[in-house]
Amino acid sequence: VTVSVLYWLFRRPQQRLSEKMQGTLEALRGAHIAGASQYNRAILEDLSALALHLKRLDAAGHVFDELKGKVMSPLFFENSSRTYASFVAAMQKLGGSVVSLPIEASSVSKGETVSDTVRTMDAYSDVIVLRHPSVDAMADAARVSKAPVLNAGNGSGEHPTQALLDVVTMLAELGSIDGKTIVLVGDLKHGRTVHSLARVLANFRVAALHFVAPEALAMPDSVVSDLNAAGLATTAHTALSPDLVAAADVIYLTRTQKERFASADEYERVKGTYGLNRALLAAHAKRDMIVMHPLPRNEELATDVDSDARAAYMRQMNYGLYARMALLLVVLGRAGEHARAAAATMGSANAARAVDLSVSVLGHTFANPLMNAAGVCCSTVDELDSLIASASGSLITKSCTAQQRDGNPAPRFKPLPLGSINSMGLPNEGFEYYADFVTARAGAVAKPIFFSISGMTMADSASMAEKLAAHPKVEHVLLELNLSCPNVPGKPQIGYDMVDMRRYLE
Repeated sequence: VTVSVLYWLFRRPQQRLSEKMQGTLEALRGAHIAGASQYNRAILEDLSALALHLKRLDAAGHVFDELKGKVMSPLFFENSSRTYASFVAAMQKLGGSVVSLPIEASSVSKGETVSDTVRTMDAYSDVIVLRHPSVDAMADAARVSKAPVLNAGNGSGEHPTQALLDVVTMLAELGSIDGKTIVLVGDLKHGRTVHSLARVLANFRVAALHFVAPEALAMPDSVVSDLNAAGLATTAHTALSPDLVAAADVIYLTRTQKERFASADEYERVKGTYGLNRALLAAHAKRDMIVMHPLPRNEELATDVDSDARAAYMRQMNYGLYARMALLLVVLGRAGEHARAAAATMGSANAARAVDLSVSVLGHTFANPLMNAAGVCCSTVDELDSLIASASGSLITKSCTAQQRDGNPAPRFKPLPLGSINSMGLPNEGFEYYADFVTARAGAVAKPIFFSISGMTMADSASMAEKLAAHPKVEHVLLELNLSCPNVPGKPQIGYDMVDMRRYLE
């Protein structure tokens, strides 16, 4: 009886959340994704939860096959690096196929219209991804295609899949968008990324939304009107002042889009108006804010910002892969079990944020006692930075050996509805990789960091502990000694022998 009651109390709410998520996402099944107005808060949060769930599985080595037998056709009439590559990678990671049509070698060169090209690819595809310099191209494509068409940028109009990955990035890095101050900087007139992002932010209770641009590149009135109608007030500025930098939780920069200007003279008059560099960030920005950029960048974002932990734009690219994987699964009706697992994870995270769980241990303060295990999803800098940005009270680096290890061969990880089975074999990047990470991050982040070591011998562990003690900023780092990793052939299991463990610790 007790087991039945506990199941009802804990499993049923997760079941209801899972059913709600699937119901929300069902609205996008088979749909063209044309603009940000198709997203509401529930859809954005559910897609983000699904994207981050897929990211965790991929990091653990899970092999996807949900889109096996499905074909995606990217039609890119404008150049692209990240959007094109991430869509192709997303489809292939999910087991699907890609039919790429080089526009310059297609019948477009013979005068074929966009509509006829879309009709052609529709005959061979389950989903089409379209980028075109004309604002009207997406609407034209949607009128003639039976397969869902996903807007990858229509001139200076919108870029709804970029807005989705931007929301995923903010939620992953900051934990929430509500209550945040967001500053959009640069070419807001032509920047389709910021047009979609601004509209998407109206779904959240942001503290403030600031637009920074020269008057000639101000946010279009149509976007501002949409935001005002949604109850989101905005403030326009012509300078990125130190006060704005200090107030920002997110600074989102965009390049001045030379290709959208009528003349070179017009471009030259406004290019280089703004710039963010490490000195400005160090002097004024919050320790836990983030810098974002859809890329490519020009002079508006200095490369010396790259090494700052607040520089999220390279991680933003990676989130884009999983955001597009999530969208493809949902649009093609294959999210299924992944949506259920993501809903369960999201329910647990929301519950944790509702209670004050802060604790102090050995002079270190933790927002809560929840942290990752030094296991499957904390091996790379990107994964560890995601944990820094998460709602956890601390983070633990991957248990490391003195040298890099590949671990056990695949398959070695199987996700299950309430957990996973794994036999990873201690894959890690080696001591120096994680020592460099904590040296760069410790003291600059608002949560303690545990450095986990698991030497192949007692001497290995002692040597790594000694080296860690000599590293700068070590006062912000706690040591975890992993004595019980069970899946490494030939490695002693010291944690199961009290006598050996005492000798080891001494």
